[in-house]
Amino acid sequence: SSLPLVCFAVTLPTMQRLVFGGGPALLHEVLGMIWEKEYSLITLVKTTGDAGGWDTFLMLTFGLFAVVGPILRSVLLIMHVSLGLPMALLRDCIERPRRRTSVRMLLYRAASALQGVLLPVVDALGAFGCWEVLLVALVMIQLEMPSITDTIHDDPRCAQWDPERGETCIEVRFEALDNFLVVGVAWAVLSAACGLAMHLAGDASEGDANIYSVVKGGEEETRYEFGAPIPQRRSNLNRDRAWIGSSGQSNGQVNENDEDQGDEYFSPLQRQEGRNNGLEQIVFV
Repeated sequence: SSLPLVCFAVTLPTMQRLVFGGGPALLHEVLGMIWEKEYSLITLVKTTGDAGGWDTFLMLTFGLFAVVGPILRSVLLIMHVSLGLPMALLRDCIERPRRRTSVRMLLYRAASALQGVLLPVVDALGAFGCWEVLLVALVMIQLEMPSITDTIHDDPRCAQWDPERGETCIEVRFEALDNFLVVGVAWAVLSAACGLAMHLAGDASEGDANIYSVVKGGEEETRYEFGAPIPQRRSNLNRDRAWIGSSGQSNGQVNENDEDQGDEYFSPLQRQEGRNNGLEQIVFV
C-alpha cells in the first residue's frame, strides 16, 4: 500500500533553510540565534501561514495540494482495493444458484456501487497533488534564491563577521535534503498504484456484465453445477430419425428439420435460438 509511504514522506524533514552573511553571523554571536532550520511538508505548510491574513489562504491552498490531496487519494485507493476480496467472494456465491440469496445480491450491488464511485474520485484527486510540480519548483528555488537574497543589503562592515560573503549582509538558501528522494518515490508509487487500479477496474468491468444481469433481474441462463441432477428430457440423432421414419416417412412426407440439417447432427443444446424445442439449456462452467 502507498499510504504508509505517503504519510512518511509528508512528515519526514526533506528541506532546509540556510542563512549566511554578516547580519545573521553577528546575531548568532551576540544573541545565540540559530537561523538554520529543517522542514517537512507539514511544517512547511504551517510556516506559510505564520504571518496570518492572506497567508492563511496560501497555507490552505498549499496544504491541500501538498498534504491533504496525496493522503486522501491513498486512503480512498486502499478502500477501493479492500472491496475487491469481498466482491470476489460475493461474485462466486451469486454465480452459484444454490448459494445465491437476496442478501448477498444486495451486498454485492452496494459494494459494486461504492467501488464504482471511489474509482473516479481517486482518479480526480490526481489533480490535487503537487508533488511533481514541487520537484521542479524546488530546483528553481535552489538556483535562484541565493542570487535574489544576497542583494537585499550590502555593507562593508558585514565583511568583519562573515568574510566569505564579503559585503553581503544576508543571503538565504532553501535546499533539498537527501531525504527528499522519499517524496519522489512516494509520488511514483502512488501514481503507479492508481494507474494499476484503473487498469484492473477496466478489465473487471468487462467480466461483471453477466453478474449485473443476474443481480439486476435480467435473463438468467441455467448453469450446471457438479452433483446437480441432469434433466430427463433428452434427444439424440437416433430418436429424431426414428421419429421421422415412423411418422414422416410412413405418410410419405419429408420433415423440414431433416432437410435443413442434412447429414449433420445437431444436439438439442446446439440448436439455433430460432428453434424452440422446449428443452432446457445447460451451460457447463
